[in-house]
Amino acid sequence: MIKPFDEIHRVLHRDLKPAGNNNERAFREKLQQSSQSQPAEVAYQIAFPPAIDHKTMWYHRFLTGATNHYCHYLTHEIGNEEEESVRLLQKTLLLDRTFPSLLKQVGDVIAENGFSIKKLVDDAPCADKEWMSSLYIYQLVKVCLAKCYLTAQDLLGELVETHFSEADIYRILVGEWGEPQLCLTAIANDKTATDGLPVAKIGFTYIYLDTHADYLNDFFDSLKKAGKIADETKLTDFKQLFKGKPVATPVRWTGGINALYYLIVQLHNDSKLVKELRVQELWNTACRCFVQPSGEPFDKDNLRKGSRPKRTADIIETCVAQLVD
Repeated sequence: MIKPFDEIHRVLHRDLKPAGNNNERAFREKLQQSSQSQPAEVAYQIAFPPAIDHKTMWYHRFLTGATNHYCHYLTHEIGNEEEESVRLLQKTLLLDRTFPSLLKQVGDVIAENGFSIKKLVDDAPCADKEWMSSLYIYQLVKVCLAKCYLTAQDLLGELVETHFSEADIYRILVGEWGEPQLCLTAIANDKTATDGLPVAKIGFTYIYLDTHADYLNDFFDSLKKAGKIADETKLTDFKQLFKGKPVATPVRWTGGINALYYLIVQLHNDSKLVKELRVQELWNTACRCFVQPSGEPFDKDNLRKGSRPKRTADIIETCVAQLVD
């Protein structure tokens, strides 16, 4: 079962609540003792206004570090889970209960106190420094929770009925109306986290995803019937490869390296059915999405040097044709 995001609970309800802590030195020491080393950013990068005092500086370090660790944890736990029933439970726990509840709690505090992020962005003067510090901290908590929500949503892929954007989260789950101040940027990172957990990695983006996502079903069926992908491949995992989202479970390619090379060339270069990538990133993405029948990764350079397969080129072309009208 997914563990709770304890640091957020401490800030909202327990010993790290920002208001009413008058002994700044003792409180700063508590934050220092609670802070963790900063791992690499995963999935989304936070761009938040700079700290306005020592107190907000320590909270910024504490909350962003804890959020990075928790998103790495989610990437590991959700990304390595293959049982759909367990993934459904993860989706229910995180996206239907835990994160909406925490975001609503933060939204209630923001609404009750008038903690508008525009006061930070507009750099409006305020005589009440304690009030401004609390505004800063609760708005940062909101953004950290949004990062966790989007990370889990990306990892759970097809199990999510309605995908929220960052703006949707602030309007619907937090209850902030008007034009939202966006603070998150999707990132792709192939490096390994400092704690040894895998960083979320981005797949291809099917250009007709918004209008013809169902074509991916036909593409999946045709590749499977042709024996190009493993029999145990799940439709949800396969479709995740073409959503521009983190790849939790790569697909085992059983059609030979030249056939995979030709598939990528057809999708990207010839038919232009996926978002354009630089050459280096194209083959990195291919190796991220597809692995050998043994589960071992393909060698990127060998894949890139592939050739059009004489016997199966027409099969690959037929499969790719399922993605167009």
